[in-house]
Amino acid sequence: MTHDTPPSTGPLPAAAARSRDRPDAPVSTGVPRTAPALLPRTRLLERLDRAPAPALTIVQAGSGFGKTSLLADWAGRRPADAEPLIWVTADESVGDAVAFWREVLHVLDRAGLVERTDLAQVEVRGDIADVLPAALRRGFDSLPAPVVLVVDGFERLAGTRVETDLIELLTRTEKLRLVVATHIASEIGSVTTASRLDTLTLDAAALRFDDIEVRGLAAGMGVDSSPRELARLREELEGWPFGIRAVLERRRRTESGSLSDARRAVFGMPVGEPEPLDLALVHRHLLASLDGLEGLDLLAVTSVLDAFTVEQAEVLGADVDGHPVLGELESRGLGTWHGDTEPQQYRLHPVLRRALRDELDRREGATAGAFTRLASWHVGRGEFARGFEAAIHAGQWELARRCVRSDLFEVLVRLRLHPEILRAVPRSVLRDEPLFMLVDGIARYAAGSQAKAVRMLLTAVAACEKQRLTTRGAPTPDQVWVQGILTVALRLVGRYELVPAALRRFVRMLESVDDPDDHLEPSMLLIRTQSIITYGFIDDVAGAERLAVSTTQERHRMSRLQQANLHGLTAFAHARRGDVVRAAASLRTVDELGKPRQFDESFFAVTHHLAAAWVALERFDPCEAAEHLARTDRHWPTMEYWPFALEAMTHVEWQRRGPQSALLTLQEGRAEKRTKVGIGAALTAVLVALEAELLLASGLGSEAAALLTPNRLRRAPRLAVPRSRSLLLAGDHAQAASLADRHALRESLPWHIRVELLLVSASASLRDGDRDTAQERFDRAASIAERTGLRTPFVSMPAADLQVLGASHPRLLAGLSSRSARYPEPSSIIALSRREQRVLIELAEEATLPEIARTLSISTNTLKSQLRSIYRKLGAAGRHDAVQIARRLGLVLLRSETTDEESPR
Repeated sequence: MTHDTPPSTGPLPAAAARSRDRPDAPVSTGVPRTAPALLPRTRLLERLDRAPAPALTIVQAGSGFGKTSLLADWAGRRPADAEPLIWVTADESVGDAVAFWREVLHVLDRAGLVERTDLAQVEVRGDIADVLPAALRRGFDSLPAPVVLVVDGFERLAGTRVETDLIELLTRTEKLRLVVATHIASEIGSVTTASRLDTLTLDAAALRFDDIEVRGLAAGMGVDSSPRELARLREELEGWPFGIRAVLERRRRTESGSLSDARRAVFGMPVGEPEPLDLALVHRHLLASLDGLEGLDLLAVTSVLDAFTVEQAEVLGADVDGHPVLGELESRGLGTWHGDTEPQQYRLHPVLRRALRDELDRREGATAGAFTRLASWHVGRGEFARGFEAAIHAGQWELARRCVRSDLFEVLVRLRLHPEILRAVPRSVLRDEPLFMLVDGIARYAAGSQAKAVRMLLTAVAACEKQRLTTRGAPTPDQVWVQGILTVALRLVGRYELVPAALRRFVRMLESVDDPDDHLEPSMLLIRTQSIITYGFIDDVAGAERLAVSTTQERHRMSRLQQANLHGLTAFAHARRGDVVRAAASLRTVDELGKPRQFDESFFAVTHHLAAAWVALERFDPCEAAEHLARTDRHWPTMEYWPFALEAMTHVEWQRRGPQSALLTLQEGRAEKRTKVGIGAALTAVLVALEAELLLASGLGSEAAALLTPNRLRRAPRLAVPRSRSLLLAGDHAQAASLADRHALRESLPWHIRVELLLVSASASLRDGDRDTAQERFDRAASIAERTGLRTPFVSMPAADLQVLGASHPRLLAGLSSRSARYPEPSSIIALSRREQRVLIELAEEATLPEIARTLSISTNTLKSQLRSIYRKLGAAGRHDAVQIARRLGLVLLRSETTDEESPR
C-alpha cells in the first residue's frame, strides 16, 4: 500500500478511536489500517459520502497529501448497510491487467462475493486478456448488490489496459463503484471520461490542510503553538500535509516548544528558493527526524522491494519479526501492514522507502548484495521470473541465464509486463549476452512492438552466429538452448530462408549435446513445442507430426494448460499432415484431460481451434468449423498463425458460398497482412496453390495458369495439384497423369495432397482409356482416406469418374453422392492440339490472319482450316468468342502471362 500519512505521535483523537472490528461494520476487505494519530478530515469525509454515490471518485494529488489515509478512514466509517468494499493497491505485483484483475478477484473471493456468481467462472491469464472485460462485466452484473472497488496507487496503472478496462466496465454495469487514489492525471480523470460517468474529484487543492485542520493536528500531537504561528506554517508549506506533520513532529521532539524556525526554509532552505520542498532534502530531514529509532537501519535493505514479508526481510538480512520499529513507523504513518493478505506484507511510505533506498545505494555493494540474496531465494522457491528480475538488478548474469533456461515462458510474461527490466543491463554486457537480447526481442514481439523486436532479434542472431563460429567441440546446453531460441527468432522476423538450416543445426546439436546434468530438461517441453511450430511454418508436415507424437509420448512435468496446449498442437500437426482421424483423437484427449477455464478464448487454444476446424471441414460441416475459427478472431491482428487461419477461413467460405466468395476472402486476408512480417516461401506456396484451385473452380483457368509457372512448380510441389488439375480440365490427360503420379509418391507431402494427386491421375487415366491404372490409383486414394478420415478430396473429382471408380467403395460413396462437384466437368472441354493452342495464343494477340500465318509458317488456307476446327471444338461463333471461351477455360494465355512470374501473388 502507498501510505501518504506523515509521521505523528500523541493521543488519538476521540473521533478516530473506534474499533475496526465492530459487529455492525459493512463488508470491507483489504483496507489498510490507519495510523493511531490519524486526523479525521470531516469536510472531505462528507464529500466522499455524497448521495447519490457517484460511479467514479478520484482522489488525485502528489505524495504526502494523505490520500490513502483519507480513503482508509472513510472505508472504516461507512454505515453497516453500506455496499461491500474491496481495496487493491497497485504496486509492483499488480502493475498490469492480468495481475490486477487476478488480485481483484482474489480480494472479492476473500470478501465472500464470488461464490454463486458468474465471477466464479472467470479465470485471469495473459493469453485471454482481450476477453476479460466482457467476462468481468457479466460477473459484476451477477452480483446481488453493487460493490465499491478502491484502487490505491492508481498512477502505476495509468495508460495501461487496466485503465481502459475500468472505464468501459463502469459505463456498462451499475454493480461497480470505483474509487481511485493517484499521483497523476490520466484518462480516467479526463473530460471525456467525466462526460460518460458521474465523477467526484478531490484534487491537491481540496486535500491541503486548512487552518482548522492544522490547529487540530497540533493539538492532537501535543504541540503548544499560537494560531498565528500555525497559520504561517500552513502558508509557507502551502497546506502540504506531510510537510506540516514533519515540522510539527520535529518541533514536538524539541524542548523549547518554539516555532520560530517556521519562518526559515523548511528543512534548512531559504523561503525564497523556487522549490523549497526538494525531495532529496525531505529524505534527509525525514531520516534525521528518525535518529535514534532502534532498528531503522535494518529496513534499508527492504527498500529494494515495494512491500516485504517478514520472511523476505530475513532473506535480505533484516530480522524484523516482532521488531518494535514496524509498529513505531506505523504509529507515525510511515508504514503499514497491508490489509489481510497472507502472508502479510509491510509497506513503507514511499518517501521513507526512497530515503532508505538512497541510503542503501550509498553503501558500496549493498544494493547488489540485497538483490543477489533475493534472486537466490526466488530461484530456490522455483520463482524463476522474479529470480530473473532480481538477478538482472544484482548483475548476476549467470543466475539470470539459469532462470531463463528454467522457465522461459514465465520470464517472457514478466518481461512483457515489465519491459524496463532488461534496461538495467549495461550495453557492454548486452553485446556479449545474446540470450538476453533474444528474450527481450521475443517479449517485444509478443507485446506487438514488431519493429523493435526485429531489430533486437537480428542483433541477437548476429551475436549468436559469432559465438557459434568461435567455439569448437561438443555443444554445451547453453549453445543448444540459444540455437533453439535463434531458430524461433528467425521465424518471428520472417527470415524463413534461414529457418530450415537453423532447425537442422539445432536438431543435430540436441542429439550431440554434452549435458550430463540434464540442464536442458526444464526447457525441453518448450524446445519441442516451438520446434513443432517451426516445422509447420516451413511446411514440413511430416517433421511436425513426428515430433508432436514423440513429445506427447514422453513424460514431461506439465500444468493442465501446458497439456491442453501440447495436445492441441499435436492435433494441429495431424491436421496439417492430413490425418483427420488422429487429429480428432488428440482433440478428444484435450476434452478428457479437462480444459482450463477460458482456455478456448486464449492464445494457447489457437492451434486447437484450427485443428478442430479442419476436422469439421472434412465432415462437411462448415458451420462448426466457422465457430472454432471465430474463437481465434480476437488474436487475428497479432497471431503468427494467420496463414493457417486464413487458409481454413477460405475453405469454410468455399464450402458455404462457393469459390468466388472464398477467393474474395483469401485475397482480402492477404491484402490485410501485406505489411506484416513475411511468411516465407513454403506458406506462400500453400496460399498460392489455394488461390489457383479457387480460380479453376471459378472458371478462371487462364488466371490460374498464370500462377502455376514452371519455376514455382519446381520450388513448391504443392502446386502440382492445381497444375495437374488444370491439365485435366484442358483435356491433356497424359500430362496430367504424369505430373500427378510423379508428385503423389512424395512422402513429405500431406496425405490430402497425395490423395488429390492420385484422384487427378485416376480421372486422367480413365479418360485416356486406361481403366486398370485408373482403378489402381483410385483404390490407393481410398485406402489412404479410410485410414486418415479424408473426404473432401473426392468432391474435387468429376462426378462421373467418382461413380465409375468408386463402385467398389460403397461406404465412401455413401457420404459423397449428395455433394456437388467443385470444378467444371472435363467432359465439357474439348482437347485442342498443340498447333491449335498456338493458333489461339496468336488470336489472343489480335494479329491479322496473314500475320499469324507468317508467324506459324503456314499458309492462310491451312490457318483457316485450323480456325474452323477450333471454333467447332469450342462451340464458338467467331474469333473473339473463341478467345473468351479459351481464356475462361484456361486453354490460352496472353504472351505476357506465359512468362515465369517469380514474385508470389
